[in-house]
Formats: sequence, structure tokens, C-alpha cells
Amino acid sequence: MALDWSKGAPVAQLAGGQGSHMLSAASQADGYLMINPETDVAEGSTYHYYPINQFAA
Repeated sequence: MALDWSKGAPVAQLAGGQGSHMLSAASQADGYLMINPETDVAEGSTYHYYPINQFAA
């Protein structure tokens, strides 16, 4: 996901196609959201964010 800061607070947006074969989305991401598969995702909700730089070696 990519972060949009245009409104002052970060808003998560998809970074591109979301299929397992879409590596371009991962390369454009600012980080990842970890969401339990059983969780209903709702606009305006807060989720745990992992910045991409913590995965780089």
C-alpha cells in the first residue's frame, strides 16, 4: 500500500494490482498493513502499519 499525505494524516491506498503475481505493487509500496483475514475492512478505521524499510536488509 502507498500512503497519501495530501490531507495531513496518512491514508492507505492500494499501490497497484493485488494479485500474487503483481510484484510491481510491492515495489511501489511504502509499507504493509497487517489485517486479520476475519476483519471487516472499513474506511476510516485504523490498522497496524509496517514501513517497507523494516524489511530491507
